[in-house]
Amino acid sequence: MSHEHAPMSPGTARDPVVALLLLGVAALAGPSSAWPATAPDRFFTIGTGQVGGTYYPLGRAICDLVNREREVHGYRCSVDPTQGSVENVTALRKGESNFAIVQADVHYQTFEGTGRWAGQPQPELRSVLSLYPELATILSQPGAIAETDDLLGVRVNVGQSASGGRATWDLVMEALGKEQKAVVSQFRPEDANAMLCAGQIDASVLMVGHPSGVVANGMAQCKLEFFPISVQAIDRILAERPYYQRGVISGEDYGLDGFVPTFGVSATLVTTADTDADLVALVVRTVLDHFDEVQELVPTLRGVEVRDMVEGGLTAPLHPAARGALQERDLLE
Repeated sequence: MSHEHAPMSPGTARDPVVALLLLGVAALAGPSSAWPATAPDRFFTIGTGQVGGTYYPLGRAICDLVNREREVHGYRCSVDPTQGSVENVTALRKGESNFAIVQADVHYQTFEGTGRWAGQPQPELRSVLSLYPELATILSQPGAIAETDDLLGVRVNVGQSASGGRATWDLVMEALGKEQKAVVSQFRPEDANAMLCAGQIDASVLMVGHPSGVVANGMAQCKLEFFPISVQAIDRILAERPYYQRGVISGEDYGLDGFVPTFGVSATLVTTADTDADLVALVVRTVLDHFDEVQELVPTLRGVEVRDMVEGGLTAPLHPAARGALQERDLLE
């Protein structure tokens, strides 16, 4: 039934008292848009690495912890799988990600404008946390390589072009004053394992934290061994390069005896100077407050102490909000 022309009954809006009461109720209620609404999530992204590597699960762990309490702080974190460090710093520069996991040597070169970034410094980069050591790791068939210089004349996989491993390989060649003479391939570490076992390449070079699932899987496919880098070569590589440090790979992580001498860098969490201070502080506090959980999710961090996260590998200035969050926990003065 239509009420378009229904007469107003007595005691409605024509009654001044009732009309005033109705106006009062309307004023209290207000328009529906005036009621508080849940604020939409603010999204941010962490650039990581290949899904089968270490950067991706670490970024995933950080995002999961942040997202667990997103109703409190309003941020939602997502993980961006990438080729690795070089692609990550490029995405930061372009504003395509907010944070990235990057090798300290790549971070240093990008910030300073050296190496492949010669003449193109990116002074807006900022450090957030040092995460864990990544070590130069060379896998080969038994007896395929006798000495470090042999790497120059055999078929070597050095990782994808935008990976930190490839960037490190280029730096090593520069430090040793050498030039690669044989075929250099750019396959993912997982693919390189299969190629090693099939005899299609002679060695695979990667920068990785240990224990590494990629390395363990390779050794499970066929008989592979670690090739130790000579002390003399390590000395030349470390000279005047503050982002490198000596290290050893523990054979125990892979059911082997002894230790393998090598060198490495820190994997670092980085951002840019204009990243929101509240967001940077949130990420730092989340990692520190749930560090035991992060270690359980990412075995590479199990030997890391919280204090290690501020004592090495920070090759660009700390973001002020990261510094503040670290000072809150007496990790910095």
